[in-house]
Amino acid sequence: MKLRSVGALAAGFALDLALGDPPSWPHPVRLIGKQIEFEEKLVRWYVLPHGTEQPGEEPAGPVFGKVFPAADEVEPLAASEDWPLDLEKTEQLAGAAVAADVMMVAPLATWGLLKIADRIHPALAFGVETLIFYQLIATRGLRDASMEVYDELERGDLPAARTKLGYIVGRDTANLDESEVARAAVETVAENASDGVIAPLVYQALGGAPMTMLYKAVNTLDSMMGYKNERYLNLGRASALIDDAFNIVPARLTGLLMCVAAPLVGQNGERAFNVFKRDRYNHLSPNSAHGEAACAGALEVQLGGPNYYGGKLVEKPTIGDDVRPVEPEDIRRANKLLYATAALGTAACAAVGLLGVLASRK
Repeated sequence: MKLRSVGALAAGFALDLALGDPPSWPHPVRLIGKQIEFEEKLVRWYVLPHGTEQPGEEPAGPVFGKVFPAADEVEPLAASEDWPLDLEKTEQLAGAAVAADVMMVAPLATWGLLKIADRIHPALAFGVETLIFYQLIATRGLRDASMEVYDELERGDLPAARTKLGYIVGRDTANLDESEVARAAVETVAENASDGVIAPLVYQALGGAPMTMLYKAVNTLDSMMGYKNERYLNLGRASALIDDAFNIVPARLTGLLMCVAAPLVGQNGERAFNVFKRDRYNHLSPNSAHGEAACAGALEVQLGGPNYYGGKLVEKPTIGDDVRPVEPEDIRRANKLLYATAALGTAACAAVGLLGVLASRK
């Protein structure tokens, strides 16, 4: 661990709060997404049997300038009699290979960039690492996206609020009422506090920008391939499992920090901790409900429950106590809790990073 990385953590966090994430700027996560998209096309058309593409997909479209051949122009490896694995195992192996490659390229490129910058001048390396970390943490972006929903609700424009909400959640939003829209926005803030804020802080403190970039590669793999549907159940299994492993510590730390932060912003810290202990596993994912549980307790509302996805009702456990209905003002309250949690997380992770620097110099 280098002192430069600790300084980049603090400076990058401050930049994020000040500037947010301008949508027109190039972003490393978009490059990671392009690599995932490219490699998925590769394995689907050179390794897996044809027909595993999604209905209506156009496989011959260019990716990174590469035009893939039509289905009858290549011989898929998985269709060969000499290949010992069935389709399910082949898909799992192909997905693991994609995950391993993506996880290797992003941090190595970051490490190389920092090495080059450091040889030119240490100040340049600090600036580059600060800029990288600034792009990988999303406190301001999460706040801004959810507050756009709040602003529309305050104006009384429910259709516009549903539209803005649809940009940041995966559920169907067309028929949600005001309280349901507010609840979904609060859930987004609470759940993404871990992978958007606390996890980057944790991995920056542990290994600098290359480790943070590794985490973002894992997180992007899960967001693009970690679905339990027919298309990705096997191909995305490795991505989902790796993401679960990388988020074990950040998710729990997020919940605990929210419990500590709640009384600092005038919210119910005792209830936050009690609900966190009770409901933090009330989710299909082992990591997703920790922040939601603490936030639900702090705000004294109930989150979770059934939602529609692609027109299908998905039953989910509830999180928290139904003390009162969720209201638009809870979006603002959730963001206050988010900022306090982020500040505590920054202080804690910077301290851990400094201890690592001191230990490495003994």
